[in-house]
Amino acid sequence: MTHTARDLGISATPAARPGLHAWRNAVFALFFIAGLALATWMSRIPAVRDGLELSTAQVGIVIFGLSAGSVIGLVAAVGLLARLGARRAVVLGVAISSAGLITAGVGTSLLGSTELVFAGLALVGFGMGSVDVMMNVEGAAVERAIGKTLMPLMHACFSLGTVVGALAGAGASFVSLPVFWHLAGVALLVLATAVAGVRYIPVRAELGDEPATASASGAEPGVAPGTAEAGPRPAPPWRSHRIERRLGAWFPRCPRRASMKSKRRSKTSWTRNSVSTWSTSGSSTTWAGTMRTMP
Repeated sequence: MTHTARDLGISATPAARPGLHAWRNAVFALFFIAGLALATWMSRIPAVRDGLELSTAQVGIVIFGLSAGSVIGLVAAVGLLARLGARRAVVLGVAISSAGLITAGVGTSLLGSTELVFAGLALVGFGMGSVDVMMNVEGAAVERAIGKTLMPLMHACFSLGTVVGALAGAGASFVSLPVFWHLAGVALLVLATAVAGVRYIPVRAELGDEPATASASGAEPGVAPGTAEAGPRPAPPWRSHRIERRLGAWFPRCPRRASMKSKRRSKTSWTRNSVSTWSTSGSSTTWAGTMRTMP
């Protein structure tokens, strides 16, 4: 099922193009800072190992914190999107990653605590894992809205971020920059970029975004910044249905599940004091009774 800009609640007129391009660039920036944050940590692993005097096995255990946090973040991403909407969920995920980088830096350079570094990496993994899902959802949405293949370019931005992060890490190691100052500086840069970029992600109330997250420019929910209003905005769904509605916009419904739902709806509903005709072997008899309403 293909979703156009109009299906997503965004005007497809020429006036909408700047808003769509700003949305696209914001997603590009998210991919870039994700790669930058990951490469920043990776480039300083030797310094962390030397500063904490870790063995190879201990380094592996510390890195396991990053992996475990990533898995949890991947699982939690859908719930965060459904409850907070794209803008606030992305900022929260990036903020958690940034806090984790700073925590790892404190544990390495200031306190010399392996446990603190492990906890910091778990936070980095959680934030990056959740943001990875969110930025891919937004990437698929803007790709369909614009009508061009953009996902390869988005992943290229991630790769570019890793290159920049690795080069910056090599430079920081060359000048013997403490791990704390390096990680803290990158964490603040990543967080500032995310906060600035999410303003260009359109608010779509029908997918779980709250109208209160509309941009300061006065854009209506469901309309990309700089675009014309696409019509009356739909009411936000109940929280219990937000996850299904959110994912249903991007993925086609399962035919088997839809068939099962239609069968359930076609079942006969019994009501109190109902009278039904029961046919057996060509003859009909009438059966009256008091039945509890079936779901």
